[in-house]
Amino acid sequence: MKRVLKIFVHDLVGLSRNIFALIIAVGLCIIPSLYAWFNIYSNWDPYANTSSIKVAVVSQDAGYKNSDGKNVNMGEEVLDTLRKNKGLGWQILGTYDEAIDGVKSGKYYAAIVLGEDFSKNMFDFIDNGLVHPSVTYYENEKKNAVASKITQSGKSTLQENINTQFVDTVVQTAMGSTDGILSEDKDILSGVTESLKKLNSNLSGYNTTITAFVNSNNALQGTLNQVKNEIPQVQQALLDGSDTTQKIHEQTSAAADEYIQKIDELSSLIRQTSKELSEQIHKLIDSVQNNAGTDEIIAGINSAQNLLDALMAQNDTLAGQLQEISQQLGGVVDDEVINAAVASITQLENVTKALLEQAKVLVSNSAEMTNAKLELLKIILGQCETKIDELDKLYQDSLRKSVDSLRAVIGTTISSIGTSLTEMSQQMSGLSAMMGSLMTTVDGMNIGLDQTGIIIKGMTEKITTLTQKLDSLNGDEKFEMLAKALSQDPVTYGEFLSSPVKVSTHQVYETANYGSAVAPFYTTLALWVGGLLLTALIKVHPDKDELTNGAKSHELFFGRYLLFFVLGQVQAVITVLGDLYLLKIQCLHKGLFMLAACFVSFVFTLLIYTLTVSFGDIGKALAVVMVVIQIAGSSGTYPIELLPVFFQKVYIYFPFPYAINAMRETISGMYSADYAIYIGELLIFVAGSLALGLFIRKPFMRLNHYMHERMHDTDMM
Repeated sequence: MKRVLKIFVHDLVGLSRNIFALIIAVGLCIIPSLYAWFNIYSNWDPYANTSSIKVAVVSQDAGYKNSDGKNVNMGEEVLDTLRKNKGLGWQILGTYDEAIDGVKSGKYYAAIVLGEDFSKNMFDFIDNGLVHPSVTYYENEKKNAVASKITQSGKSTLQENINTQFVDTVVQTAMGSTDGILSEDKDILSGVTESLKKLNSNLSGYNTTITAFVNSNNALQGTLNQVKNEIPQVQQALLDGSDTTQKIHEQTSAAADEYIQKIDELSSLIRQTSKELSEQIHKLIDSVQNNAGTDEIIAGINSAQNLLDALMAQNDTLAGQLQEISQQLGGVVDDEVINAAVASITQLENVTKALLEQAKVLVSNSAEMTNAKLELLKIILGQCETKIDELDKLYQDSLRKSVDSLRAVIGTTISSIGTSLTEMSQQMSGLSAMMGSLMTTVDGMNIGLDQTGIIIKGMTEKITTLTQKLDSLNGDEKFEMLAKALSQDPVTYGEFLSSPVKVSTHQVYETANYGSAVAPFYTTLALWVGGLLLTALIKVHPDKDELTNGAKSHELFFGRYLLFFVLGQVQAVITVLGDLYLLKIQCLHKGLFMLAACFVSFVFTLLIYTLTVSFGDIGKALAVVMVVIQIAGSSGTYPIELLPVFFQKVYIYFPFPYAINAMRETISGMYSADYAIYIGELLIFVAGSLALGLFIRKPFMRLNHYMHERMHDTDMM
C-alpha cells in the first residue's frame, strides 16, 4: 500500500511542478464535459422549430355539387386547416409544377398534392366504386434524414384529419343525403313492394278458402236436413240406450281436439321459426363484428330472409284459421283484436324484410367492407333484431291470447254439445226445432263468409293500387319512407363514427424536454471519452526506477490508476454540475445523479485503464471499438427493440446501458430498487476489470512488451 501511495503522490507532485502538464490535466477534465453539454444543448427541444421545415401543399380539387345544388370544395377546407396549423411550415402554392420543382431543388422538404377528384370521391364514393380521395405525397429524402421523418409525421397528421372529415362526410351522405346509399338503392323499396304483392297473393288464397267453406256449408245444410228427417229414428235409438249418445260426444270431441291440435302445432312451429330467425340475426351480427367475408355475410342474410318468409307464411296461415273459426263461432272472440294483431305483425314483418334487403344490397354493392359500411350494417341488423323481438312479443300478447280464447270457446262448445246430446236422449221432442235453427245459423254463416270474401276482394284491389303507386314514386319519396322507418339521425352518426374513441393521456415519468431525456446518454458518453483521453495523454506505467524497482505488479497497477481515478472523478463532477446548473436539465434526484456519474466514471476509467495496461495500444483500440458499438447499440437514443438483431444480442455485455439507465432513474423518477440494481450490474465490470488487470494479463505481459518494442522500432508508433 505504501508503494501505491508513493506512486500516486509522485504523480501529483509532478503535475503541480509542471505548468504545461497541469494545463493539460485541467483540459482533460473539462473537454469531456464540453462534449456532453454541446450535444445535450443541440438536442434540447428540436421539435419546437418544426414550423421552419417547409412543406408545399397544392390543391387541384375541382369541387363537387351536391344534391341541393351547393358547390363544396373539400380541398380548400384542408388548405384552410393547414393555414392555422403551426406544426410544420406549410407553404400553400398555386400550381403542381411549382411544388414538384421546389421539392427537387431542395427548397421544400416535401410536397402534398390534393387530387382533382378529392371532393367528388368524398361525397360520391359509392357510385365511383369506393375510390379513395386522392392525396399524393412527394418527399426529398436526400435533403435531410431526420427532416423526412418529421414531414412524414406531418403527412400522417394531415391524413388523419382528412380521414376524419371523410368518415363524417360518408356517414352523413349515406344516411342523410338523397344522393347517398338509401336514395339510390332502389332494391330496398322493391323488397317492400314485393312483400305487398305476396300479401295480395295470400289474400287471394284466403278468398279461395272462403269459397270452399261456403261450399262445405251448403253440403252441411243438406246433411242437417237429412238429419232432421231421421230424428224420429234417432230418438227411438236414443231411447233404446245411451251408448249412441256417448259415441257422438266422443267423435265430436275428437274432431275438435284434432282441430285445436293443428292450431297448437302451427303455433309451436311459429315459435320455433321465430327463435331460429332471432338466433340467425344474432349470428349475423357476430359475423359483422368479427369482420367476416362478404360471401359469409350475404349467406347469413339469405338464411335470415328464408326464415322470415317461412314465419310470414306461418303467421298468415294461423291468422286466417283464427279468423275463420271466430267467424264460424259467431264473433265469440273479438275479431278486431285478431285483425289489429295481424296488421301489426304484417307491418313488423314487412319492415324486417325491407331491412334485410337493405343490408344485403349494402353488402353486395362492392367486395370492399369499409368501416363505414360495417357500422351501417351493424345498425341495420340491430334494428332487425329489435323488430323480431317486437314481433315475438306481439304474437305472445295478441295472437297467442286469441288462440287460447278460441281453445276455451271450442272446449266449452264441445262440453255443451256433450251435455246437449245427453239431454237430447230425454228431450228429442225439441230436436226438430233445433235442427231448423241450426240450418238457419248455417245460412247466416254463408252470408258472413260471402261478405268476408267481398272485403278481401276490396283489400286486394287497394293493395294493388298501393304497389302501383310505390312503383311510381320518385327517389326522394322512397328515401323519405325508408328514412322514416329507420328513424336515425345522420349528423349524430357522422360525428360519432368519424371519431369513435376519445383518448386521455397520462404521462408516466414525465420529462420536461428532449435535452433532459438524452442527458444520461451524452453524459455517459462524455465520461467514456474522458477515460479515452486520459489513456491517450497519460502513461499507464511509471518510468522512475525508484518507483518500479522491487514493486509488485498490483502495486504498479493501482499506483498509477489512482491518478486516473481522481481525474475521472473531476471530469464527472464538472460534467454533472454543468448539466444541472448550466443547462438546467430536469433532475429529480440531483445527489443520486452525481453519485451515479462518479461511479460510472470509476467503472469506465478502470476498464479503459485495464485494457491499456494489459494490451497497450491494442487495448486503446479495443476501448475505441467498444465506444463505437455502444454509441450505436446502447438504447441511448433509439429503443433497443428498434435496432438490428446484432445490437439486441450484444448490448447487455457492455456497461453503457446500465450507466444510462441508472442516470435516467435520477432524472425522470425512481421505480422500486432499479437504481441500486443498475449500480450493482456495473460492479460486474469492475470485477472483470480487476480480474483482467491483476491476474489474466500476466501471461501476456512479455508478448505485450515485445509488440511495444517492435512498434517503437518503426519510429512511427
